[in-house]
Amino acid sequence: WDGRKPKVGEDGEEDRERERFVRKNGVTRHIILIRHGQYDETHKEDEHRILTELGRKQAELTGKRLAEMIKGVNEKFGPCNVKVLRVSDMARAKETADIIAKQLPTMDGG
Repeated sequence: WDGRKPKVGEDGEEDRERERFVRKNGVTRHIILIRHGQYDETHKEDEHRILTELGRKQAELTGKRLAEMIKGVNEKFGPCNVKVLRVSDMARAKETADIIAKQLPTMDGG
């Protein structure tokens, strides 16, 4: 971020260990942006522009995939702690977020 590169170890193992340390100790932050699922566009009022059946399925699958990512894939890429879920005030966004949150172990659903 500041244009400086840390000193490189001779065999690269030092670098790999440092990167593992940084990942494991929470220095890395992830920001995941998710768009709402498919919604009914036939109404002009936001409160009627809710998710379609496909949109609800999209949100559910997104939540399941995020839950897998949160649990971690292996020791090197371990669990990821979700601290906050930010949501637009649009009906379709809130509905999508509610469905996703039910799938996440760190939210109300799990």
